[in-house]
Amino acid sequence: DRYYTIDFDKHYAEAIHVFGDKEAFYKLPEKIQHVLVNMCFNLGGSRLSKFRNMLQACRDHDWDKMAAEMQDSRWFTQVGRRSVELQQTVLDQ
Repeated sequence: DRYYTIDFDKHYAEAIHVFGDKEAFYKLPEKIQHVLVNMCFNLGGSRLSKFRNMLQACRDHDWDKMAAEMQDSRWFTQVGRRSVELQQTVLDQ
């Protein structure tokens, strides 16, 4: 349980760093924060940072564009069901 907490905190901080603005990250809907942390856990911060268009759509609170950008990646097909669930979370905002 302790290792999970340490790992979660690490990826949470990394997701904020990739997003680029701590204050703006905390203003995102909680479910969107969870999507970014989940993607960061799966991809790592350096690969998540390559989702530039998706991150910009997220900063703009354009959930339809964010979801479309998620789908327009190799990650989306490689991850399978989890990527579809994360995309649906974004679309439900």
